[in-house]
Amino acid sequence: KLFAIASSSHDKHEKVIKCISLFESLAIPEGNPKAKGLTLFKKVTEKLISVHELQVVQEIGLEMYKIRDKLMHNNIRWPFEALDLLCFMDFMRIFIINAIHFSKKNGTLDNFHEHFGIPTIYKKV
Repeated sequence: KLFAIASSSHDKHEKVIKCISLFESLAIPEGNPKAKGLTLFKKVTEKLISVHELQVVQEIGLEMYKIRDKLMHNNIRWPFEALDLLCFMDFMRIFIINAIHFSKKNGTLDNFHEHFGIPTIYKKV
């Protein structure tokens, strides 16, 4: 639903916020509330994106996180390129398709997190 809202919104900053919310709602395990969305984004992209495109996708992801943070924490609508948003939304589409495929094949969100190397339990150090 979040991706549909993001796709249909006319506000490109809203698209960024919804896409990151969607990503984090699937990628951050309930048992690990200290997990950082951007760190998990990097882990997931390493598994889903080809080596040739990885650096570009990760740089765009970092930019989108900065844009989201500027808006949410400082109410600043940081300018960005529409092409970067398109690339970011393409990654989100790939991520969603993989999440759906993985859940049909393997069943649980814990297995999904394990596949991407995401710790499901927060361990105090």
